[in-house]
Amino acid sequence: MATVLAATAIGTLFMVPTWTEIAVALPLIEKGLTGPAAALLLALPAVSLSSLVIFGAALRSWRIPALLAVVVFLSGAIAGALFL
Repeated sequence: MATVLAATAIGTLFMVPTWTEIAVALPLIEKGLTGPAAALLLALPAVSLSSLVIFGAALRSWRIPALLAVVVFLSGAIAGALFL
């Protein structure tokens, strides 16, 4: 479960171009790490730290970006746990 949480945290914070998440997740799937791969596939395209900062600055409030980050993190963690 620790690998799923780490993958979810990385996926929530890092900015990865669209379709790159597949190239990142494929080696994990081939090695049998389906849980972390599922977490990355869900969290990577959803948000990134830079998008959350821009969103928070535009709104002049950090509550909504923080909530968005938590929802994406929890969704990724749940998806990863289902595929363990």
